[in-house]
Amino acid sequence: MTQEFIDYGALLAGLFLVLAYELLMRRRTAAGETARSVHSRLREEWLVAIEQQPGSEIVAVQTVRNSLMSATINASTAALAFMGTISLALPRLSGAVDEVNRLTPREVMALLLMGTLFASSMCSVMAMRYANHLGYIVSAPVTAGLRRRWATVAGAYLRRSGAYYGWGWRLFLMGGPLAIGVSRPWLMPVATFVLVIVLRYFDRPAGLPSSGGGDDEPPSHQA
Repeated sequence: MTQEFIDYGALLAGLFLVLAYELLMRRRTAAGETARSVHSRLREEWLVAIEQQPGSEIVAVQTVRNSLMSATINASTAALAFMGTISLALPRLSGAVDEVNRLTPREVMALLLMGTLFASSMCSVMAMRYANHLGYIVSAPVTAGLRRRWATVAGAYLRRSGAYYGWGWRLFLMGGPLAIGVSRPWLMPVATFVLVIVLRYFDRPAGLPSSGGGDDEPPSHQA
């Protein structure tokens, strides 16, 4: 019982680290101080520039297609990891419930891992969904009435696609500490701390463009 208490403590500590970090980043994102907010601003300004340039429809569609393919890779990878986790963990979970009628910390971590991978896959699928519909809008001629009528929707779909894409790969990364915890529960807080350091690196914008549109600063390399 003492070891089980320690394992549950490790699980709660890891979850607390991730939650605290995301809450902090949410405040900083709202203030425009993270890569997420910078990239969202970049996408919005790109859409405005595309809408003002006749003949850019092919370029716009190709850009949306690249985003669609990237989200497809994320969704496929998360789905494969989800199915692999099910095949490995489900027999053990069924046996644990049948024998002791309760779940151990490792089984709880395995369930959380499956949920995280499933959520990662679904977020990437949602990113594909919005990018797909966005493609129909940006493929229309800039001077067409359809393009003007759906301009607001295009902006909303672009923001949602980018947000879902970001959460797709973030959730996939968050599955790492859970996977380690299934093997060694006491290592989960350590792995989560390493994850937070990695996420902090990805969330740090490489540079902010000036309001005048200059290109002195290099673009951010974070996804």
